Amino acid sequence: MSAIISAGIGLILLISFTISAYITFGKFSIRSSLTRVAVFLALAVILSVVTFTISLTVYYT
Repeated sequence: MSAIISAGIGLILLISFTISAYITFGKFSIRSSLTRVAVFLALAVILSVVTFTISLTVYYT
């Protein structure tokens, strides 16, 4: 059971970081590399938390 949970968390992180990279590096035109990395990480964390919360909500209802 813990392997399934670990795989699920891994998929959530992979998808969240992929979407964040697409939005940050593809859609925004940020010139500063430090700002670009900060936006990338912030979006990835926000997407991960939201997706994880939704998955827990769906699992427990």
